[in-house]
Amino acid sequence: MARNGHTLADEDGSYADWIELHNTTVGPVNLEGWFLTDTTNRLDKWRLPNTNILANDYLVIFASGKNRQVPGAPLHTDFQLDGDGEYLALVMSDAATIATEFSPEFPPQVDNISYGNRQNVSTVRLITNGAPAKFLIPADDDLGTNWTGLDFDDAGWESGRTGLGYSTNGMPATLYSYWPIQEGNGSVVSNLVVGGSPGSISGAAWAQDVARGTVLSFDGFSSYVSAGSIPRMGQTGSNFTWSFWYHQKNVLNTNVVVLGNRSGGNEAPLQFIKFTP
Repeated sequence: MARNGHTLADEDGSYADWIELHNTTVGPVNLEGWFLTDTTNRLDKWRLPNTNILANDYLVIFASGKNRQVPGAPLHTDFQLDGDGEYLALVMSDAATIATEFSPEFPPQVDNISYGNRQNVSTVRLITNGAPAKFLIPADDDLGTNWTGLDFDDAGWESGRTGLGYSTNGMPATLYSYWPIQEGNGSVVSNLVVGGSPGSISGAAWAQDVARGTVLSFDGFSSYVSAGSIPRMGQTGSNFTWSFWYHQKNVLNTNVVVLGNRSGGNEAPLQFIKFTP
């Protein structure tokens, strides 16, 4: 950490630069007689005292210029780090063998952001894509942080699946309906626009796809989803957008998706839009 403003204070309350050493071996390592240096011309610049690092453990050394080498107490080198970048190395007790180094120098640093060698990281996915979720669009801040408690009752919240997101501008006024069609069972599809009408499934069936998981399968003849009510649109004076995705399993190059006003409303003829790949 070559630009430490507030991340870690030393025993004097100062935010000095610091260096962290990591023992990646399966046993303890004694660093007595090892060296830290910020110059290639003097590999034995600052000598470490009798100090052990346990297996897979860490040791922080402040690069403060205070030069403190008391075993068991906080350690301080006699040099500081250059935030614009410089050479840095850990040298073994022969004052010649480089254990690890940033050469020719580490890059310019960002305030309060540490820099170091990449380590092996194991990832544990806590929430998978499509996992059941609950959400609420609050009208005020009455809940405070109560909703973060493990015993909080979210029975009144809306249901959905991850991923979920939000907009700082709120729901667009022109978005009338949003049907994710991801329930996985039943014949009703939820409308995630507050106050919007749910949709209903007719003739289509929920199925398992190897690549996509649970999907809604249509027979290509008479199955459909009735998407509820939206404001009536004129044939020539209204602009609107449908956004959707589909996967065509067979019978390629035919009209596979039809969107429109099944009843026709007061505007005749019936209003349909056909999509062909």
